[in-house]
Amino acid sequence: MKLSMNRTGLKGVLFILAVLTVLSGIGYHFVKETSLAFVYIAIFYMPTPLYALSIHSLITKENKVLKYIDFSNLSLKKIITPILMFLTWAVIILILTYLLAQFFSEIFSNFITTNEELVLKIEELAGKDAASNANLPPSPLLMIPLALISSIIAGFTINLIFGFTEEILWRGYLWDELKELGLFKYSLLTGFIWGLWHAPLILQGYNYGNENLMLGAIAFIIFCIIFSFVFTIIKVRTESTILCGAFHGMFNAFAGIFIVMLVNGNPFIDGAIGLTSIISIIFIVLLFSYLYKIKFGTN
Repeated sequence: MKLSMNRTGLKGVLFILAVLTVLSGIGYHFVKETSLAFVYIAIFYMPTPLYALSIHSLITKENKVLKYIDFSNLSLKKIITPILMFLTWAVIILILTYLLAQFFSEIFSNFITTNEELVLKIEELAGKDAASNANLPPSPLLMIPLALISSIIAGFTINLIFGFTEEILWRGYLWDELKELGLFKYSLLTGFIWGLWHAPLILQGYNYGNENLMLGAIAFIIFCIIFSFVFTIIKVRTESTILCGAFHGMFNAFAGIFIVMLVNGNPFIDGAIGLTSIISIIFIVLLFSYLYKIKFGTN
């Protein structure tokens, strides 16, 4: 089924999103080397999908926001879905990271296993003062199960807010507008828009560093397209944009553990947005689409 070309509402929302994204990306240029960079992204960049939908709602005098803030249809069975999919992804990527490092140590990075290595990593990330004042665990590996628990908690609390400000557009409004294309095409198109939306940040060194900026932007678009299928499964299974936001929040919270715990990690290969994660994501898409009997038809 072809997308109707008279979708003025969809075009309007995407146009506003594009304008806000460009303006926010320009603003990021002036703060990216400061301590305000993270706060700026959290307040001015990441919520631009919500801002775009809200502005369009005010212009058209239509309710395009409150309809997705719906807790009435949540149930324990639905809530378990994103948690189970998150834990499955986490276990797979952790095992895969370990195994690939054992067999291909020249390509894939392994986990930090000693506090001496952990101190050096903290020093690299935050400086000598942070490393000297850090409260170290008995073993760095204990940080992984703690991160899993704290990520689930964060996904349903503070990170839910930030995840939902994105998901209200990707798995909320765009779902309503594009689901008639079929799950496969919807996932591809939404993933592409989602990945492209990150480009102003990535082209300034976010996620992949200041080398190979264009390659980083392309790599993240591919990542988002593949990752989009996970969110489609959650949306179909739970019918909840809020739970898509919870999964988004859990993923973002756990992603940081790879920055701390990997020795000389390469973001294109290792960690939450690298090749090992993509392989893990493909596995859970295949697994849960089978378990939940969700078919991604191409028609």
